[in-house]
Amino acid sequence: GPEGNRDIHKAVLALKDYQPIIFSYFLGGWLCYFIAAVIQLWIYFTWHVAFIVTCPMLLFVVLVVYYSGWLTLQFYIPADKEVMGNIDALHVYDYIPDLDRTVALEVEKLSADDMKPSDIEGW
Repeated sequence: GPEGNRDIHKAVLALKDYQPIIFSYFLGGWLCYFIAAVIQLWIYFTWHVAFIVTCPMLLFVVLVVYYSGWLTLQFYIPADKEVMGNIDALHVYDYIPDLDRTVALEVEKLSADDMKPSDIEGW
């Protein structure tokens, strides 16, 4: 972004805020997919076949939901122990703007009328 490193820090903080929401949407979408697959079984097959296949699929869904929750709790880091990834020694570079944008703005300031062939290298 135009503010260089500071924009990266803002983006990382925004992503950190959205992480739990995105993860819950992912798990919800996954759960809906498997429920739709079970319903599809009951539509296309006889009830004998559908019942036999539904039991292991539902067991699988329950186990995945259980272990997803268990792993999430195992890897949970309290807010006071989180590390943001900022290196304190590099904070002096936070105030350097985006160099590409700075150069592009300088080039835009020059208009074609102001340039002479002698201004262009190699003429």
